[in-house]
Amino acid sequence: MKFSKVMVLICILALAVISPGMVTAAVPNGVSDNKTSDTLAGNTRGNSRATGRLQGLTRLLALTPEQQTAIAPILEDESLKRRELRRDLNQSVGELRAKEKELGDATSAGIRAILTPEQRTLADEIDKQRTERQKPAKRKPDNN
Repeated sequence: MKFSKVMVLICILALAVISPGMVTAAVPNGVSDNKTSDTLAGNTRGNSRATGRLQGLTRLLALTPEQQTAIAPILEDESLKRRELRRDLNQSVGELRAKEKELGDATSAGIRAILTPEQRTLADEIDKQRTERQKPAKRKPDNN
């Protein structure tokens, strides 16, 4: 029986729709791929933001597995507290921003305590660049 390109494409699409629920990842004991054991075990409490931030920090600062394990709960805790802050509707926007800044500062301090001096220097440079990018561009006055 000869299959046309269209039939093959339909079969591939059908498998793609059916199979995502069937695919599972298994990590053998003792295998490390530079992620925390909690992340590997799926114990991130549904906290994809914290997991994403940890992956970003790992990439930018070359975190060791031990540092990742120590930083993961700090980021998860911050994310949960930030979510709780945003649920409180009895506060002004200014109060919310102040509390979020305080929370972010505490998180940064906790993470910085785990970093090496070289990583802290690199983190400072990255923060400085990010601050520069966030500054609004100065507009030239119109001479009309």
